This record gives sequence, C-alpha cells and structure tokens, in this order.
Amino acid sequence: MSSTAEQNNLELDLGNPANEEQPESRCPFIAFAEICEKIRTTPRKADKSAIIAAYLSTLRQQDLIIASRWLAGYVFPLREDRALNVSGLLVLNCLAACAGVPPSFVRDRLAVIGDVGALAIDLFNGGVSVPLVKDLTLVSVIGIMNQLSALSGIKRKSDIIVRTLRKSTALEAKYLVLIISGDLGIGVHERDIEDAISVWQDIEFTRVQSANMLLGDIGETALLISTGKIDDARMLLFTPINFMHALPLTLKDDLTRILPDQFVIEDKFDGLRTQVHIGLAGQGDDSMPGAIFEGLRIVIYSDQLRDITSDFFDLIPGFAALLSDQAGTVDAAGVIIDGVIVPIKNGEIMPFAELRSRLTSQEADGVSGTRISVGFVAFDQLFGDGRSLIQEDWYTRAANLDKIRFDMVTTFRARSTMSSHVREIDGALEIALSRGSSGIMLKNPRSCYRPGRREKDWHKIYGAPVTVWK
Repeated sequence: MSSTAEQNNLELDLGNPANEEQPESRCPFIAFAEICEKIRTTPRKADKSAIIAAYLSTLRQQDLIIASRWLAGYVFPLREDRALNVSGLLVLNCLAACAGVPPSFVRDRLAVIGDVGALAIDLFNGGVSVPLVKDLTLVSVIGIMNQLSALSGIKRKSDIIVRTLRKSTALEAKYLVLIISGDLGIGVHERDIEDAISVWQDIEFTRVQSANMLLGDIGETALLISTGKIDDARMLLFTPINFMHALPLTLKDDLTRILPDQFVIEDKFDGLRTQVHIGLAGQGDDSMPGAIFEGLRIVIYSDQLRDITSDFFDLIPGFAALLSDQAGTVDAAGVIIDGVIVPIKNGEIMPFAELRSRLTSQEADGVSGTRISVGFVAFDQLFGDGRSLIQEDWYTRAANLDKIRFDMVTTFRARSTMSSHVREIDGALEIALSRGSSGIMLKNPRSCYRPGRREKDWHKIYGAPVTVWK
C-alpha cells in the first residue's frame, strides 16, 4: 500500500466521527465531568491513571478519541490549524447571561473565587435552573466545539455557548467552560494519558509513547491501540509531528556531568522553527495543505503545527530543488526536515528582528513583508527513504541529511562538529557568533528525536563566551 493510501485509510478509521461503520455514541457529557472531578480530587498520579484507564475502557470509538484529547488538554488534533477563538471575557459574559446577573458581578466573583470552573459551579448553584433532560454527549459537545471553531463573530459564538450552558448541570457547565478555556485543571497531562492507555491495554508505556509521537494525536493513539493496531503507527508525509526542544545551559552547569564523552556542537539561529514536508504532488489530493511546484507538494509547518506555506511562497523553489532530482521517479518517497526560517541579507543571516518585521508586515497587508528575504537552515531530518528516522540516532539522521543538496542561497545546512572536550565550547561559541548565529546547540550523537519533549540530549547556549567552561 502506498503512503498516501495508508494515510487516507488511517484518517478514515480514526478521525471521521460520521463513519457509518462506527457504533453510535451515547456517552453522556455528565459522566465525563464526573470523571474529571474524581481525577481532580485524587492526589496520587498512579491513582489518577487508574481512574482514566477504567474510564477509557468504557468508551466507544468516537468517544475514546474525544475524551483522550480533552483529558490531555486540547480539543482538536494538534496538527490541525484550528482553535476555538473564544476569549475569557466572552466566557464570563456567557456565564453572566445564564445567571441573569451583570457581567461586572461575574468578574468580581471571579476575582474572589480565582477559577472559571469553580465560578461556573458557584453561579449555577446560585440560581441557574437545572435542565430536566440531560442530553449532552461527548459527540454533541465536540460538535458544538466544531461550530465555535468555524464561526466568526462574538454574537454568534456567544449564542452557541449560552444555549449549551442552559442545557447543562452545574458540573457540566464547569467542565464546558474549562474545555473552552483550554485547561481542565485536574492535574494531568498528555504523558498521564499515555500512561493510562498503557495500564488499560497492558502495553509497555514506551510503545504507547512511541505511537503517540508518530501519530501526533493522543486520540488517534488511544483508538489505534484499543483496536490492536499499535504496529500500524507510522510517520506520514504531510502529517506534522511535534518538535523536539533543547534545555538551556548556564555557566553554573557542570558540563562534564551533563554531556556525553563525545558531543555535537552545532550552530544555532534565532528564527521561526519550521518543519518542511516535501513529496510528490500525487501524494494527496486538492484538499491537502501546502503548495505544488514542479511536480512536488511542499508544506511548511510552524512550531504550532500550523500550515504557514502561504506566508513563505518565496522559499518554495528552494525547497523543491532539495528533491527535484527525484521528482517523477518511483523512488521519490519524500523528506521531512526540521529547521528554522531566518532573515537573509546579502547572503548573510540577520538578527531575528528582521524576520519579525516581515511577519508584522504580512499581518498588516499580506504582501509587503515579502520584501525581506528569508532562508531556511536545516539541522535535522525526520523522514526519508520512505520511513521514519526519529527513532534512529543523530549519526544516522545526519548522514541522511548529508545526501540533500542545499543551495546555500535560500537553503542551508547548520554547521556541526564533533567534540570530546568541554574546553572547546567557548571557542566554538565565539566562531558560531561570528557567523551570525545566536548561540550553539550541544547534542548527544546517540540520541533519537523525541517529538514534543524538552530533552537532556539537546542543550543550547546563548550569548557571547565569557569564560572557559570547566
């Protein structure tokens, strides 16, 4: 099966609530709210995981996807460029409308109570009528969230929220506004949901974590594992994954303890962290993101996993050239490259402020910002030769990146050297700064790429050298 067919099949199985083959969902929203309350009042992490595991085991496919995402702290898959765009003030005004009190009263109560969820409980217990029919379900609530995401205008969003709150019990209202606000406040994170899935399915935690890294969505991960298809988890072109991040270092750190015997010193540039996907144009249809150029589809994703290709069309020819020799061949499996977009002037990389000026101009008129030239500095390859590379070590990923021909005009490869002495770091930092970088990265060459993590295998140093590291 081709990677495109695999991707389409995966999306059909995991992401389509209207799939006729899926059983009807009737999981009440009140049950979700009650579980959240139980988790919130449970102090031990292990006990929280056990509660989540038991709850997930009761859910059907649609509800499993929805609940897993909400418990992890997000409404929609992170790779989707979607947001509710509902302000905290709008939520407060909606609560005031339901309670029949002035918005100023609600704001004053929030200042006393300190939490919008507890505020909802307080207002509803203070006189908001309880619905006779409790018909909110997980699917109906995610439908409401979809409407909020799609609609513009405060009035229309407000009408939907107020109408939904008036169908809610006090506890449902609490968790509705917390979902909208983006924080359930129950003391769990995505890693805890991974742990709960591991407990529920009796699968090693690291396998669950790896699957979630590849899929980039805890809801899809939960469903895939629950249906016994964990081995089907794979990285796909045009489906972004979370970025790996570095830990900052200071002169107080003992590098002899932190760094391995051999480590990579790599130039670091301030810019827009970017994940570039390049593959044949035939991989996908017209609804796919990005742009098509000379037989290739190119998608530029931001560190928020948003498709920002349209903001940087001037980089498309340079990106296409990275894979142009493979275009139209059966061997062209595509690449995913991690790097940063930086401002360029007279062939030199400029400070990030130049790029910020371009972005500001684009927001203002959508055109004038393109006068500020940009380039792309690559420092990692996550996909190539038709397979994921993130579980390979840095040596392997760097060797794959070496095969790509950067034009050194709009596309660059970050310079890196191998070192085994911390005393060499100051000199390397000084040289990197002279080349226009903002600092250096120190990487463990035996490390894999861990999406969404800030790992001890990557460290960063900013600023001018002031002393020899010891």
